[in-house]
Amino acid sequence: MKRTEFERCTPESVGIRSEAVSRFLDRMTDGFTEMHSLMIMRHGKICGEGWWAPYAPGLRHTMMSQSKTYTGTAIGIALREGILSLDERLVDIFPGYVPEDPGEN
Repeated sequence: MKRTEFERCTPESVGIRSEAVSRFLDRMTDGFTEMHSLMIMRHGKICGEGWWAPYAPGLRHTMMSQSKTYTGTAIGIALREGILSLDERLVDIFPGYVPEDPGEN
């Protein structure tokens, strides 16, 4: 499968004021929430992203229930871009992961 990188841009170029992003970050980092990372996307473009130490891009760590949100988002993007159809079966998409006899599991 071909990997497509999202275009990066400034918040202003997609109608978001940088000051609003800054205020949001101030509120999120005031001690109420432990931030790991943030990515802001609008109109299919990434207009803000960042990581809080010790977290970094590519560093795997436990995300608990957020994984469901990211999976749902990825499926939505794949549907919109025509990469995936809700009529497809997982065994057809990932044939290398199908057990020899799936009926035994």
